[in-house]
Amino acid sequence: MKHQFDTPTMSRRTGLKLTGAAGLAALIGQPHLRTVGAQSTPPTPEDFDKMLVYMMDGVYDPDDTSGLPGGDTFFQEIMGLTEEEINAELDRAEAFFRDRFGLDFTGVEAVDGVKTVDGAMLDTRGFMVDPRSEYRAYIISGESLPAEGWVVRDGGWMASIQEDGATLLGEWGGEDGTEVPGGSFLVFGDYNIDTGGEPIVIHYESGSPILPMGVDGIMAFSCDLFHEEWGEGRANGTVLAPEELGDGTVKESTRNVLTFPPR
Repeated sequence: MKHQFDTPTMSRRTGLKLTGAAGLAALIGQPHLRTVGAQSTPPTPEDFDKMLVYMMDGVYDPDDTSGLPGGDTFFQEIMGLTEEEINAELDRAEAFFRDRFGLDFTGVEAVDGVKTVDGAMLDTRGFMVDPRSEYRAYIISGESLPAEGWVVRDGGWMASIQEDGATLLGEWGGEDGTEVPGGSFLVFGDYNIDTGGEPIVIHYESGSPILPMGVDGIMAFSCDLFHEEWGEGRANGTVLAPEELGDGTVKESTRNVLTFPPR
C-alpha cells in the first residue's frame, strides 16, 4: 500500500539579485544560506526538525463548479491509491472520527455516498480542495523553492456537524461531552506537495473541531501532522472570508504554518 504520511510546506522569495561572479562570491561561505539560482534556502528554526508555510491566494468564480475534481481524483490520481487502499483509508478515517470525537460512522449504511449519525454527516466519497484556490507551499526549511512556490494538493474526508449544540465525545470531548456549534467540521486527509519530482506527503488529522467562521470573518484551525521522516507535527492556520472583487470572482486568503515537532 502506498503510505500517505507526510507533511505540507511553503516557500518565499529572497529578493536577492546576483550580478556576475562577484555577486555569487558574496554569498559563498554564508553558513545560513544555500542558494540555487537567486533563491535562498531558509534554515530550520532552532529546536525544530522542519518548518513549512503555505498560502492560498486564488481568484476564481465560485459559481462555476464545472469540472472541479473530487475525492476520487485526489485518491486515485494524486495519491495513486487502488480502490482497496482507498477503502482501507476510509476505515482509518472513520475510526479516527469515532475515537477522537465520538462520531461512530462505522457500520452505518451510506445513502448516496453520505453517512449520517448524531447530527453529523460524512461523505464517503471524500473531498479535494479546489485547485483554483492556488494553495501553495512557499517556505520549506532546508529546501530552495521557486518564487511561485510548489502546489499543495489537499484532500481526504470531512465530517460536518449539522445541528447547533451537537455533543462530541471521545478523546477530545471527554466522558461528559463538549458542545460545538452547527457548521463545525473535522478532517482526516493528506497534503501532497507537487515538487516536480517525488511529492512531499503529509498526513493531517483535526486536533480539535474547526469552528464556523465568526462575525469577524476569520476561521482558525489546528491539525496534528505525521510525516515518515519528520515524525509528528502540527499545522496552525487561519482562513479569511473570501473577498468579493466585484466582477463575480472572489479571492481566497489562507495562511498555514507547519512545524515538526508540534512544539
